[in-house]
Amino acid sequence: MKKTLQLTIVFMGILLITGCSLPLLEKGYSKELASIFPDKEGATATYFGLAEYGHKVTLTSIDKTLSKATFNVDGYIDDARGEDVSKRKFEVVYTVDKNSITEVVVNNDEFRTTGKNDRLNSIIPAKIILKLPLKVGTTWEQEFTYKNKQYTSVTEISKVTTVNKSSKQYVTITTVKNIEGFFNKEYYEERTYETGRGLVTFSNTMEKFTIDIDRELTKEDFMFGYTQGTFIK
Repeated sequence: MKKTLQLTIVFMGILLITGCSLPLLEKGYSKELASIFPDKEGATATYFGLAEYGHKVTLTSIDKTLSKATFNVDGYIDDARGEDVSKRKFEVVYTVDKNSITEVVVNNDEFRTTGKNDRLNSIIPAKIILKLPLKVGTTWEQEFTYKNKQYTSVTEISKVTTVNKSSKQYVTITTVKNIEGFFNKEYYEERTYETGRGLVTFSNTMEKFTIDIDRELTKEDFMFGYTQGTFIK
């Protein structure tokens, strides 16, 4: 009994000296990652892209607990395919934990091209969009299913820049190798996130389609993308 008590005291002493904490006392969600999003409900952003594509999003609610922060977004597609926005709606939930942000989509757009309602423009559902540390070279892998086949995506933070003196932008590049239906059997996706504004640019490769061009095709011929136009905090 005395020996057990002595070991416990020694262990607690090591924790105090090294600054380590017990698993139950681990830090909660990352404030650095949470700062990517607006800090007030009601913030809106409008995006404009290729071939009259556009969509608008509103941050409807922010929920915070000790372990995670959740940012709930409602949006609708605005393009040439339909004027009734009630049939073009989607929802996105961003969950921030202690080292990553996960994006979960519910897409109710009647014209959605991704087939399933768990993705918007990316082919990767429940995508990990950012991960600590927020520095160039940070890389992570994620398994997912596309058209009933299993693939592994690799995402890397490729660039970090300071804008407007205090805000930072983080560029991520995601690739999926040996995936059928895409140019050179590779899926490519690039995103830019800015602190306080969330997603500011998005681009990715579309599945191959027939193009009547008298030259050798490149990846750029199959690129889709959009940029944040207006932002109201």
